[in-house]
Amino acid sequence: MEEITIAGAGSISVLIYLLCQLPAIAGALLLARYFRCRNRFEYLAAAGLLFTAVMIAIPGVLGMAGLLTPSGVMFASWGFGAAAFLAKPKRPAAGLPFQPFTPAELLLTAVAWGFLVCQWRAFSLVPTVGTDSQLYHIFYPATWLRTGSIERMTQHGMMTATYPFYGELIYAWQMAPLLHDFFARSFQFYFLGLAWITLAAGALAAGFRRIEALAAGLLLVFAGVVFRNASVSNTDLMTGAMLLGGVMWFVIAARRNSCGAFLLAGLSFGIAAGMKYLGLMLAPPAFLLGALVIWFGRPQCRRNLWSAFAAAAVAGSPCFIVNWITYGNPVFPARIGIGSWNLFEHFMTVQAPAIGWRWAAWGFFVNEQENNVSFGTALLVVSAVAAGGIAAGCLRRCFRRTAAGAVAAGFVLLLLLQLAIYPTMTQPRQIVPLVMLAMFPAAVLFRAARGRAWIVAVAALVLAGAESFRQYAYGSKGVELLIHIAVCFVIFGVLARIAKPKYLWGAAVLFAVVLVPDAGLRLVRSDAAASQLRIALLSPEDETARLEIRRRTGGEPCVIAYIGVNYYLFSGDEFENRVIAVPVSESGRELLSDYRTFEEMRTPGSFEAWLARLRREGVRFVICDLRLPPAPGAEQEAEWARSHPEWFTPVIYRNGFYCFELKTEADHE
Repeated sequence: MEEITIAGAGSISVLIYLLCQLPAIAGALLLARYFRCRNRFEYLAAAGLLFTAVMIAIPGVLGMAGLLTPSGVMFASWGFGAAAFLAKPKRPAAGLPFQPFTPAELLLTAVAWGFLVCQWRAFSLVPTVGTDSQLYHIFYPATWLRTGSIERMTQHGMMTATYPFYGELIYAWQMAPLLHDFFARSFQFYFLGLAWITLAAGALAAGFRRIEALAAGLLLVFAGVVFRNASVSNTDLMTGAMLLGGVMWFVIAARRNSCGAFLLAGLSFGIAAGMKYLGLMLAPPAFLLGALVIWFGRPQCRRNLWSAFAAAAVAGSPCFIVNWITYGNPVFPARIGIGSWNLFEHFMTVQAPAIGWRWAAWGFFVNEQENNVSFGTALLVVSAVAAGGIAAGCLRRCFRRTAAGAVAAGFVLLLLLQLAIYPTMTQPRQIVPLVMLAMFPAAVLFRAARGRAWIVAVAALVLAGAESFRQYAYGSKGVELLIHIAVCFVIFGVLARIAKPKYLWGAAVLFAVVLVPDAGLRLVRSDAAASQLRIALLSPEDETARLEIRRRTGGEPCVIAYIGVNYYLFSGDEFENRVIAVPVSESGRELLSDYRTFEEMRTPGSFEAWLARLRREGVRFVICDLRLPPAPGAEQEAEWARSHPEWFTPVIYRNGFYCFELKTEADHE
């Protein structure tokens, strides 16, 4: 009975969340009709990409207008849905072709989605604990929703204020309905599902059999480095899904000379560039390589190819225009110049070496850590790329082999570029987008079965298990996974046999409604267990400080001056607290572009000037976390606070973690 009560209470929150999401989803589904998709994979891939664009565009526009609030997002979602309904094209009389799945195809689909759902349900109970999530992926959206505006917040020792922010806009969209991170923190599973759909659509358009396309999709979902990183609120998987989407829409566009597909390809590449600097490094060269292949290999597509250029430029430029306006350099902090000549005056000197073209790169990416590339995944990626190259070199040419070979060649060139340029400080998960891209030529591996569906299915299941067994606890979670696969088999078995769209969507909605109480139950349970999990996964000091601040303020908003990495933790249950980095330099300037190095930024001025800034900002608490110092001289604030007990009262003082309460003028006197 207690479980039912909890599920009912949580279901109300889930329904409010869906009330905000469904109009935008419906609008994306309606507008996807414009692209004349040939099958349901293409249609869902187009709708998923359009919904992604909506999740970026609406918070971005609202944030510029100072209206990024729960009510603002709700009204905008319904407004977009209404506009899409009015602008929708007439559905073709024939509709999408009805192509029921074979049992083998249904099995691969059920295994892929059963695995995704099982993973999401497990990690939905875990609070936001990742370092980058705490620093900016979730902290920035929380701050934007508190103020209603998008702002670039300087964090000492970090370049986060200069990063492309499309991923953070998506998280803001997900957090807005409830002022809660429950749906945001595991939302990368949405992008993994979208990548599966898009890969299948691209492989079918290239000429692979459907069972081969689904087998390649299964390998994508079970790549350990991919699904492990889907469990945290980073943006590597988002970037990978958009990069893969751009390539797949290029394949579809080149096959059919479709202007709509070229537009979607450009949109996907542009979004990838705006997700993070990794996307900016990978998406433009991938776009140019694909454009060159199409320009010379499919001359009839040259005219429509220009629409992809336009879409990519429009979709990808806003983040870098903002950087140009704010910092005087669109790719700040990078220096662009030759010798002593600089194209842009503002840049910072940061020691961030790349791995380079050496054997150490293998050990950096491929190791036994559960969030990195396993040996099985690495072997599969190498085999897939080699198969794509061999297929392209066959004397008997066809579009399928050319596409697989072009993607394999693109993978090699992009990998060489990444090894030469991208800094190692971003951790081995930077390889996620390229691993996802390599799964397209993996479909070539299944051509040897010559269409024997069950041979392909068994081979795909064996390979999927081999590449993931070190990163998924099949021994303890195998039964739970089998239950999820069985449920998905039944659901997809029903959906795959419904021909009429209205009945199809009706059945899908019915299944979704059944899942609402489960999501509600998990939402309430995650809140109840969050404090204990944060103690275990972050630290007792962090959680103790959070609870003590809430006790001392009575839950009222306060301003916290912070130096550390767990910014989001102290933003409050409903993001009511303002967490800022207060400059310690003599000048007190806040923008990164005002300094050449972090050492210059952290060179201390006077205590009196720093104290005046604290009082001007209304700071009540000062927190210094020296266990993972994010900046040079991170101990400066703690030293000042300890040496002036007339102004600062110690709250927590242990294990390199310091929390002080700033006295008021009355208390000081």
